[in-house]
Amino acid sequence: MGKESKPWKSAQQTCQTSSQGAHLLDIGSEEEYGFMLSYLQKISRIIMIWTGLNDLKEEGQLLWTDGSPYVLKAGISSLSMIPENQTDCYALQRDPTGPDYFFTGFFCYVQLPYICEYELPLVPENITFSVHDVKTTEAVFMWSDMGMWLKSGFALIIKYYFDQWKPYILNLPVNTTQTKIVHLSPGLHYSFLLAARNSEGAQSILSPILKVETTVSPPTAVYIHPEDVQEESVILRWKLPRECQESYVQVKPNADMGETKKFILSNTEEFKIDLLIPGTTYEIAVASVNNGAMSELKTIQCTLKPKPVQIVVPYGLYSNAVVLFVRMPDIGVFDGIYVTSKEGPNATFTLKSDGKITIENLTAGTEYDFCVSTKSGQMLSSCYHIYGVKTCLAAPLNVREGDVTDTSIQITWDRADGDFEQYEVTCTNCASAFRVYFLEHHLCISNVQKVKQETAMFSNLSPGKLYNFAIRTEKEGFRDSIFVTKEIDTVPSAAKYLNYSRDSESITVTWPPAQNIFDGYVLSINSKDFNEKKMLPSDVRYDDYI
Repeated sequence: MGKESKPWKSAQQTCQTSSQGAHLLDIGSEEEYGFMLSYLQKISRIIMIWTGLNDLKEEGQLLWTDGSPYVLKAGISSLSMIPENQTDCYALQRDPTGPDYFFTGFFCYVQLPYICEYELPLVPENITFSVHDVKTTEAVFMWSDMGMWLKSGFALIIKYYFDQWKPYILNLPVNTTQTKIVHLSPGLHYSFLLAARNSEGAQSILSPILKVETTVSPPTAVYIHPEDVQEESVILRWKLPRECQESYVQVKPNADMGETKKFILSNTEEFKIDLLIPGTTYEIAVASVNNGAMSELKTIQCTLKPKPVQIVVPYGLYSNAVVLFVRMPDIGVFDGIYVTSKEGPNATFTLKSDGKITIENLTAGTEYDFCVSTKSGQMLSSCYHIYGVKTCLAAPLNVREGDVTDTSIQITWDRADGDFEQYEVTCTNCASAFRVYFLEHHLCISNVQKVKQETAMFSNLSPGKLYNFAIRTEKEGFRDSIFVTKEIDTVPSAAKYLNYSRDSESITVTWPPAQNIFDGYVLSINSKDFNEKKMLPSDVRYDDYI
């Protein structure tokens, strides 16, 4: 129907230019005539409206615009006061006595509303219109090529609605057979159909109605607070979308260590899951449920606390290491042992079949308090405390002789590793030998020395004797280190004096016997032209030089 009133010929031209094959309304059957009357009755504001009926070619010969004759049963009315040869164009006029319309001839130059008519392109029998991807707020649609309709001046549209709401209309771009419709509401049943419409507002439905249900929005968040993870239970929390009041919860162990648990919950966003296996990692998934439809699952992983160890006892103590015996729990999952201490180090261990772990890189002479936990992934059990584990003292290093005389020996060494209080230095075969030292300003004599520095001096020794020394570190409350031993000889005593006699060809040298232990004498004589050295047995006390 034209939006503006026009003379008959102008109305016909407007129709012809509006769409391919269009013209003023031709009514070729009683069915069409009934349809038009019904349509005009709905828009009762129309008094007269141009049709395609005319006798412009031959007076009295009524023809439609396509040249077909008038064959309807309805009669033609004419205005008696107007000559028939001036009423060549025919309109439908509303009957003032009732709701019907009738045909009447009128001046062609009079401006009246008008109705255009055109033939729609054929809808292909194999047309397809389908949905290919449906999400919570969008859907992707595909359809057959509609080139024939586009060539006829039509544009494609998709009309969609839910319930009895006003339909939405999406204008589709040309030369495409796919589009995505967005901003839908989650969890609703929509009706979609493909249609064609031209610029004059004429449209045709091209497809059957396609029923599509958008998916339900998943929970906006799924989470577990660390403090809510226990050995056999966990408290799960989530946030539902506004349109949902029900939830589906699925709890599945990662390994084949139990069945998958499933729950349907109403009016809650929190749930405690019990009777789980300690130390097991679970995939916990939550979906929103709306009117029986379920969203996609939103999944998190959670590892439960493993069971703690049953007992821990020291098995072996060393200066830089401790061996602990650990009895593991009888049930649950764990992949290691985690040991911490205030003094360090903190380390993870793989438990061996004998139940022993070795904690290394410790400090000698140190007391440790250990916290032993089982470990599953990144999750630790409650702590088993073992207090007062003491490492052994480390022995002195690089023990060696210092200044040695015929009656004294100085013994030195490098500092022992770790922590200790003092050294104990013992001469095991000194007999009456002793050492002199000062302790708090008092003179002390002993063959066992307690020293804090890395040196000790033993005096009143016998010349030329082999002495045995043993050194270890000490600390109150700790086991002493092992002894480090060292053998050192005192220097033999010197001859007290020499007597000699001589003649023209020789010199005789004599001396008193040396004291203590020695192997022999070394006798040397030097002159301007002479240099000689002799080794003499210990029982010889004179020698002649000739």
